[in-house]
Amino acid sequence: MKKIEVDISAQNLSGRGGTETVVSYVLNNAFIGEHCTFNVLLTGKYSDASWFSESSNLRNYRIVKNSSKIVKLLKSAMFYFKSDADVILVLGTGQILIATLIKKIFKKKYKVVSWMHFSIFDANFINTKYLVMADYHLAISSEIKNQLIELKVPADRIEVIYNPVAKQNNQVMRKTSGVVELVYIGRVQLDEQKNMREMLVGLSKYLADWHLSVFGSGETERLQVLAQQLNISSRISIYGWRSDPWSYIESADVLLLTSRFEGFGMVLAEAISRGLPCVSSDCPVGPSDIVKNGINGELYITGDCNDFLRALNVAVRNPNYKNIADSLNNLYEDNYIRRFVEGVENSINETV
Repeated sequence: MKKIEVDISAQNLSGRGGTETVVSYVLNNAFIGEHCTFNVLLTGKYSDASWFSESSNLRNYRIVKNSSKIVKLLKSAMFYFKSDADVILVLGTGQILIATLIKKIFKKKYKVVSWMHFSIFDANFINTKYLVMADYHLAISSEIKNQLIELKVPADRIEVIYNPVAKQNNQVMRKTSGVVELVYIGRVQLDEQKNMREMLVGLSKYLADWHLSVFGSGETERLQVLAQQLNISSRISIYGWRSDPWSYIESADVLLLTSRFEGFGMVLAEAISRGLPCVSSDCPVGPSDIVKNGINGELYITGDCNDFLRALNVAVRNPNYKNIADSLNNLYEDNYIRRFVEGVENSINETV
């Protein structure tokens, strides 16, 4: 069986984010490797290949950074011109434009396939005019599919594949008494996407005896200043970035996510797969595919402090949550690898 040749084009992948987790998984999974082989083009200023350079499914990679826009454009265009790929899997809309133009000018046979990892209407770096130029789309959430349809992309050119979630043997023990233990894992950002200001303001009004553990890097000093202003700094521990934050968490009550938007919300799936329920904003896009009220956590209305407190009160030590990890059976790896390969194959067969 001839393997499908796939070129992945992305910007600013440094190895620490959720997108990198998914890309690394695809580049190393044995089943996917039986069907696909990959080349990677990184074009961002902060791109780093050290985290994937030895991947088992990777043939080659190229990094274009610290270059002017013209040089980056020319080198990207040359990459697509020389490509023998069946599929160009693109994570950034600017590269969709370049790959599409090279395809038309030089009559290349590849299919340009978008693989967006953020909410299309909320991430300011996504150009929807370029996005709709793609021949096909792999959507990592049902809401991204709906956004594409809103942009007049035909539904039969969109495949919802979600993201891969590893089923975990080691479960986080839920608390039964004492201080309510809360967890946040991700980029520390008070405003913009991660919206941690909403989390801290909400917690300042939470009447229970609680403690928040924060794992992540970013605006930690700003977070500490706000915590002091709200008189809750003694209840928050900041551990910084950890390659495996879950190894530091033995027991907890709830994982919190107060984002304005996501792409999938991988940390939610990571928590639930370990038996830890989540309280998440019902933001675009992703959380509603993962968090199910009364089953594995609670969603709340983004920006509504009272609803945040309601969801938190419902979720903490809720005895009705049972077999939490099993609620993600549709998202676990065996199903994901099948969806990914089928999505790539279907993109090739799509008549444009």
